[in-house]
Amino acid sequence: MYWMCYAIKLDNGEFLMIDSGGNNSSEHLYNSLLEMNGGEDVTVAAWIFTHFHGDHVGGFVNLVSNSEYLKRIKIKIAMINDLGI
Repeated sequence: MYWMCYAIKLDNGEFLMIDSGGNNSSEHLYNSLLEMNGGEDVTVAAWIFTHFHGDHVGGFVNLVSNSEYLKRIKIKIAMINDLGI
């Protein structure tokens, strides 16, 4: 199970991400983004997190903790709703 995550490919080829799934989703997330981008490196224009629960941010935390993943995925900005929800 990969939990909550949405990837929207923009007209310029970059992605808008909403949430990232749980801790066990980073490999699936990485592979899916590369596949959606035709195997090319990925640029995320913005990564938006709706709230700070593990099933929404865990995949991102594990993704950015893996230097091999970051060789192929560039993240311009990440934002989180910090309302304590």
